[in-house]
Amino acid sequence: PGVEARKPITTPLVTGIKALDVLTPLGRGQCMLLTGEPGTGLTRLGIGAVAAQAGSGVRCVYGATGAAAEDGGKGAMEELRAAGAMGHTTVVSVDGDASLAERYAATCAAFAVAEGARAKGEDVLLVLDDFTGLVEFTKDMARLSPQLDNPEGIIDEEKMVEYEGMIINALLAERRRFLGTTLQRVARMSDALGGGSLTLLGIMYHEKGAYKGRKGSNKDTGAVGSAEGADGTLQLPAGFDQMAPEMQAKITAALEKKRDAAMKAVEAREAEAAAKRPEDAYTQPRSLVEEFMSITDGQVMVENFSESNGWGISVKDSVSRIGTPGAAGPLKSLDMMQLRLDVMQADDMQAFGNNGDEKVQMRNRSSAIRGVLRQRPGETAALSAQTVGLFALQKGYLKNMNADEAAARVNEAVTKAKDTIPEVMDALDANPSKALSAENSDLLASLFAA
Repeated sequence: PGVEARKPITTPLVTGIKALDVLTPLGRGQCMLLTGEPGTGLTRLGIGAVAAQAGSGVRCVYGATGAAAEDGGKGAMEELRAAGAMGHTTVVSVDGDASLAERYAATCAAFAVAEGARAKGEDVLLVLDDFTGLVEFTKDMARLSPQLDNPEGIIDEEKMVEYEGMIINALLAERRRFLGTTLQRVARMSDALGGGSLTLLGIMYHEKGAYKGRKGSNKDTGAVGSAEGADGTLQLPAGFDQMAPEMQAKITAALEKKRDAAMKAVEAREAEAAAKRPEDAYTQPRSLVEEFMSITDGQVMVENFSESNGWGISVKDSVSRIGTPGAAGPLKSLDMMQLRLDVMQADDMQAFGNNGDEKVQMRNRSSAIRGVLRQRPGETAALSAQTVGLFALQKGYLKNMNADEAAARVNEAVTKAKDTIPEVMDALDANPSKALSAENSDLLASLFAA
């Protein structure tokens, strides 16, 4: 759609995933990339977002063309059915041995179904679990483009052209045009064209290690401050022989503990590398991931995943370029974007800051935030529950609590809210664009009264 056919993105699409709704809000008509290494649960995250649309009036289309297509999409359909989402969802899939052409055709079919519903004025969420068919097809199509002006079909791999103010490889420019044209079908339409919207959550797994060791903290680099040598022997500090026996024993015990933990981590990584996952066959290089990042309206970088704590999202590398206009009203009222700054400041202070009260306070604040945003796979976080959690964080009710304590306190308050102020919780869920009123704010405060 052209610019005149579009409408500004001002209506939130609540995904039911706390970290997404609070840190990288998704608006109706937005194109968002989900990326992470194999094993980071991106497919389950996409399915969770679809399940959260039950009762919201949002029509969903799930495109199973990658890892979710290994069984012909049956596994994805079973998960959606178990979540009660099939009543508002269309699944488009291919066989596990489908060709790239078939995967591309399925991708286009998923877009067509979603656009058809949007043309009727509906709000649609499209989740694509892979872009391999689209990427490989556009590579081949780029070579056939008449704009390259190649005599007698001879492809000049080194040819450079001007594209959007940049001098880049001609084949890359053509591929980018094809990709951009496809992704730009995502939009919120003007009232004259029905006012519907098409929102995209696109999944792209990147290669293992593509984004490791880039940050400043010791835990991310895995190299700074190592306590053992390459052969596992302890690296004792200078002057160790002159220290008192009690101090030597303490230092040795601490270094042995750190060495054993590091060795266990290495063993776990080796075991993980040996395990084969369906998504291993659908990873993309970092350069292509970042090309998609530059085309989409934002990205969510998932660093890790566990059944107990859900998805670990990188605050520094995740961003919504639509920002607060696409965020839920109650969350905007509580200055949700401050949480991003708090987590980043705490991480930087942990890596580079000196010890002191400020560092302890920032660490506690970051821990409480992570506890509130913790979410097990399969759980859908209603907007009302997210509002209670954010209210507790922003109003100081979780001060000096660790992650477990903060999570428990919020869960207790949510349970109490459902019993004592159910009409407020229902109103928050039914009106995601509406700001949090002063009256409702007072009622939420009563949940934490001693």
